[in-house]
Parts: sequence; structure tokens; C-alpha cells
Amino acid sequence: MQMNETMPLDGLRQISQHMTTVVMGKNGKPQEVSLRIPVNGEIAVIDALNFVVHPDTFDTELHQNMINPDIDNDQKRKLATQMAYQIGSVLRLIMGDDFADIHDTGVSRNRYHYTFRIGDPSMPLGLIGIHNFNADNPSVLVMIYGEGTHVAETWWEFGLFQWLSSSAIDPKISRCDLAHDDIEGLYSSAELADEADTNSGFALTNKLPNVQHLGDWKRHEGRGRTLQVGSRANGKLYRGYEKGKQLGNSESPWFRHEVELGNKSRIIPLDILLYPSEYFAGTYPYMTEIAQYATANENFCPTRIETIKKTMSISFHKSVQVVKHQFGRYMKVFRDIYKDDSEILEMLVTEKTDYYPKRLRLFEKMIFRPPHWCSFPKATNTHLTHDVYQNVLKESCYAI
Repeated sequence: MQMNETMPLDGLRQISQHMTTVVMGKNGKPQEVSLRIPVNGEIAVIDALNFVVHPDTFDTELHQNMINPDIDNDQKRKLATQMAYQIGSVLRLIMGDDFADIHDTGVSRNRYHYTFRIGDPSMPLGLIGIHNFNADNPSVLVMIYGEGTHVAETWWEFGLFQWLSSSAIDPKISRCDLAHDDIEGLYSSAELADEADTNSGFALTNKLPNVQHLGDWKRHEGRGRTLQVGSRANGKLYRGYEKGKQLGNSESPWFRHEVELGNKSRIIPLDILLYPSEYFAGTYPYMTEIAQYATANENFCPTRIETIKKTMSISFHKSVQVVKHQFGRYMKVFRDIYKDDSEILEMLVTEKTDYYPKRLRLFEKMIFRPPHWCSFPKATNTHLTHDVYQNVLKESCYAI
């Protein structure tokens, strides 16, 4: 095995490093495999990452030119190419020189009209997506593949976190894959993962997630088995598979745990870049067990990303509409009579102690009985500030 040395940087703790290992391939010959491994007490690494930012992050003038209806498609493609090169320059500073190697693919992907490959065609490191920005929510997509995370600079996670949190405009992580490798198979196997599913190791509610068995489970011949739990459509998918056998070594005990997180009904916080192990351990009860086995620490603290119900924002705005429709005219008259709105509120608010309507029950929990992980302080009176509601509506609560 070949590994880079770990070293402190301004007091920061390195969380991963590049490693190469040799395994027996399908042809019976040794082959070198590149991967990223956790270090300094971490047990999981980021294996893939997608994020989006506002195009003004890179060049406001380019953005404005691209939405100009007077320029043709060829000119737009040239502008998109210029922006892709600018994105590559930023990625180069954060992740390494290879990420400045940008190539136009000439094809569209999803809603992105222009896509650009990062890296050499034989080993692409990622993809950049740019559209013509004639949309309500213009964005630039950056996808970092597994190969990209493997070869990135040692401190890329911290560098990207710093850039997203301080320089990027409206940054959002849309996908993050977390991985843990049990190379020696000391506490992981296909059978153990399957048993964990049977014992509700992937259940967070009474509703059990979907499960699939892929590979040679019934007549096992060493080609490799995969247990897949959850659904990409729901924003969380677990894959546990026999990595060594996948690479061609039928006797290899190497087992990999992967959790793919998407921003479907949840917000993926930026600090997942800094604390991948805690978030990995918080995805499922079984991943907490894996983290405890890997660290020999029964008190390993997981961090769970709280699923954000989109109805929270809808419920608040719907409540406002209901009150305005039913009592808006009365309120307008009261405002003509009273000089101070607070007098109107004091006159109209209920004296009941259990006063939250069913539609707003979740707000009651988050504002008056917030768990220790909540992003805003516990309210001390009934005069809730606008900022408190804004915090809720921005869906900025994370759970531990």
C-alpha cells in the first residue's frame, strides 16, 4: 500500500487521504486500485458529491450575456465554455490541477443545456452542467465522481467547504455519497448486512424501506453480492457489496458500505464535508453499529440529517392565507381603530394553553420545545420574531 503522510494544517484535522492497494483481478493478475480512506479517527469518506451554485458565483456579466435573447446558440455555447473554464480554475485551486482539464461533451443532461467533462476521457473526474439560465432558478451543477474524490488534494473537503460557505452564492449540496471500507472483512459481510435488514437495522420509522438482493445470493460462486436498501427517489439509498469480489478476487473479504444521500425532502448541510463519519453513522441504526465496530467506541456520536417536510413552509403560508381570507377585513378595520398593532394582537389572541392548530404543530415543537440540535434558541414568550419563522422556513434544522 502507498499512502500520503498525514500532517496538521493550521490546527485542522485531516479526515482522508489517497491510497492505492493491489488486488487480484478477474484475469488472475494483480491490479492496482485507487481509493480514498479515512484517517485520524474518521471512519467514512465522501465518495461522490454533487452541488449547485448560482451562476453569479463565477461571473455576473457572463450570466447576463447568456440570458440575452439577442445572442444565438453558438454564442451561448462560447459563453458557457468560458464559464466552465472559470469553474475549472476554482476547482483546480481546491481539488488539484487535474480538475482544470475541461472538455465540452456536446450533449445536454437533465435541464442543463451544456455539459463539460472534468478530466481525461479515460478517467473522468466529474461533470459541469450549465444551462442558458432562462429559468426561474438558474444554477450551475458540479458533479465530482468517485475517481475525482480519490485523486483530489488532501485537504479538498475543507477547501470546498470554505469556498461554498464563504464565496459561493446560494450553494446547495444535491447529492453526497458516503462510504466505509472494511477491507479485511472484520465486522462486515453480505450475510451480516442482510441480517441487519431483517433485524430492522435500516428502519427509522415503522415503515420498512425497500430492499433488493443483487448478484449471486442463491448460488454463491464468488462473483459478488450487493444488498440495496432504500430508494434514490426518496433521497437515501444504502448499498453494501463485496468490493473485493467485484474487482475479481473471489476469495476477498473486502466489504464496502455506501450511503447515497440526495436532497429529496431533506437539506444536506455543507458541514457534511467536514464530518462525513458522523453523518454516515446517523443514516441508519446499522451504520451506527458499523461506526462503533470500526472505532471500537460504543459511544460514537452519529449525526442524522433531519428529513425536512416540504409541507412545513406550505402549512405556514396556507395558515396566513386562511386568516387573511376569513378575517382580513376585520383586521383592517381594527387597524383603523387602534394605532398599535400589538393592542390588536393582545385583544385577539386566545387564552388557551394548548393553542397550536393541527396545521402548525411542527412549529410548536421546533420553536418551544426544540431538541438540542435545533438551529434557533428556545422561545421564551409568545411574541415570536420574524427571524425565528425565517429560520424554520429556510429548513435549516439538522438532527443528531
